Amino acid sequence: MSRSTRHDEPPCRTAGPGEEPDRLIGRERKRRDRPAFHAFIERGPVCSNLRRQLQAPFFLSGSRPSQPGWQAEFDCHTRWTSISDVTLGHTLPLRAVERQRLRRASFDANPGLYERTRPGYPAELFDDLERLARLRSDNRVLEIGPGTGQATLPLAERGLAVTAVELSPRMARRCRRNLSGHPRVEVLATGFESWPVEESAYDLVFAASAFHWLPARIAYPRAARALRSDGRLALVWHFRITPDNEFQRELNAVYHATGMRPWRARPPEERIRRQREAILNSARFGPVTICRYPRIRRYLAEEYIDLLRTMSDHAIRPPAVKRRLFAGIRRVFARHGGVFEQPFVAGLLVASKRRTRQLDSP
Repeated sequence: MSRSTRHDEPPCRTAGPGEEPDRLIGRERKRRDRPAFHAFIERGPVCSNLRRQLQAPFFLSGSRPSQPGWQAEFDCHTRWTSISDVTLGHTLPLRAVERQRLRRASFDANPGLYERTRPGYPAELFDDLERLARLRSDNRVLEIGPGTGQATLPLAERGLAVTAVELSPRMARRCRRNLSGHPRVEVLATGFESWPVEESAYDLVFAASAFHWLPARIAYPRAARALRSDGRLALVWHFRITPDNEFQRELNAVYHATGMRPWRARPPEERIRRQREAILNSARFGPVTICRYPRIRRYLAEEYIDLLRTMSDHAIRPPAVKRRLFAGIRRVFARHGGVFEQPFVAGLLVASKRRTRQLDSP
């Protein structure tokens, strides 16, 4: 799961007159010392509601370059091979809020690869969801971030009317194609934050591996507004488990060698607990019922690398970094029999809408 993003980080700055670069303290020095962050998005349109002017101040050894920085504007008609095409620079970290936007936009790159490599969801999860949410075939479901429709299809097969709101235009097109045989499914290419919510219209708000991309202060109130008084919120994630073995240690070494931070997941129970607390802290939903589905998926080297290509924190890296990383991963697989078993837990959290006075929401 992605780490929480701070929206109040100040931009980097250059050293002032007479100020040595190593005198910079606190977050600014940490930002300077971090490995370079190069924004990279595979070929594909960036949807219009991500349209934003990005600004990244240069920070080159504490001295001011001749150019004050770079600016890029994205809209739904723009295609970039990489953000470095507009001269991101040598060692320029982006602010966390910009990094988060680029990571979200990266899912528009290759819907086919995403669909092929991302694990689906067990059938028993949807059986439990149907029972816990007391779903009937005449119910309406609002799905946030359906992607290519991996979790939408099981809902549609139960006869539910689904309105799916997907930020990525290419993902939305793929989802429509996959659900073309289900006339009660509507897929909208827009962001949930800006989508005009139809109040008290849905029996279930559902999100699979997507809700963490939304600011909680926006997502929970809007979800509550969309639900009828007896409606429910259902959130699903895959909680990966980091094995403690030689294979994982060698993978970590490859990440360090390429200047990337190794992926380390907190234990599934801790992450499930945090999601439960976030739901309760919203003051919009509760109590929360949790179901867990332990699973193991086997990967060959190229299958695992294809999975990493769909991970947003990998997708935004420059091609040269990814080539070095993937070459190192192939060598690790070769030394360990060519197969990696990834344990994880699919988690389902279902909460009832609280019957309290609706607060003003974004």
